[in-house]
Amino acid sequence: MLFALMLTQGVGNPFFPLVEGTRLVYDDTVRPGAWVTNEVGKSETVRGKPASPIRSTSQGQDLGAVFYRTEGDSVLIVGHGAATPYPQPWPLFRLPEGKREATWSYEGDMPVFGEPMAMQLSGKAVLGGRRKVLDRDVDVLLVEIDITASSGEVVVKNHQSCMYAREIGLVEMKEVARVAGQPREHTIKLVRIETPGGRSG
Repeated sequence: MLFALMLTQGVGNPFFPLVEGTRLVYDDTVRPGAWVTNEVGKSETVRGKPASPIRSTSQGQDLGAVFYRTEGDSVLIVGHGAATPYPQPWPLFRLPEGKREATWSYEGDMPVFGEPMAMQLSGKAVLGGRRKVLDRDVDVLLVEIDITASSGEVVVKNHQSCMYAREIGLVEMKEVARVAGQPREHTIKLVRIETPGGRSG
C-alpha cells in the first residue's frame, strides 16, 4: 500500500498515542469490503532507542509493520524493526504551537517495494478545532504531506491529506499518487477502536 501511513497511536504525542494492544479498524478503498486493522505492538529498540510497531492486517493477511517513535514535537518513522531500520528516521508530522502552522521537510532514501528510492518530503500541520469522531467530540490535527520519490526513470508523486484526533490517532487519510505517470487514489477512514481493556469505540 504505497506510502499509506496508516497509524494508530505515540507515547509523548497526544495525536499519536502508541498504547500497546490498541487496535484501530479502517474502511479502505483499496480493499473494498475488507477492513484493515492496525494494532500497536510491544516497543522494541531500533538504533538504540525505543520504537513501537504498528502492524496492519486484512482478512487474515499480514500487511507488514512499521515502527514509530516520538521525539520532541515530532512523530518519526524509523523502519520495519531492529533488523531493518531506515538509514535515518523521517518525520510523519510535527505539532504546531498554538494556532501557528508547523512545517517540516526531509530529503533522503527510503525503501519502496523493497528498493531504495531518493525521497523529498514536505509537510504542514495545523490544529483543526473540535470534531465528532465516532461517538466523541475531540480536538483534531490536520496534516498535508507531499512526497516525491525517484529511482532511475521511475518517479512517484504522492499527496496525503490526513486528520488525527487527540488520544485516538489517525482518523482519515486521503491519498492521491502518480506512479510512472499513472494516477492512483486511496482513502482510509476509521470505523472502530478496540482498546486493551476491551472497550470499543
